Amino acid sequence: QLRVPTLPIHLLSSSTRSPISLTLASILILASLNTFFGLINSWCSALQLVLAFTQTAAN
Repeated sequence: QLRVPTLPIHLLSSSTRSPISLTLASILILASLNTFFGLINSWCSALQLVLAFTQTAAN
């Protein structure tokens, strides 16, 4: 007999009911997105630095 786990669904429904946990979830998502885009931004600036360095080295 296969037992379907009902805990995550229950947690999800209870989290949508309370505004505090919903706010916390959105803050977490925003923070992770901010970190993600910050990483991409730093990678892009590092790439630009490398490109500028190779261009000046080639000249």
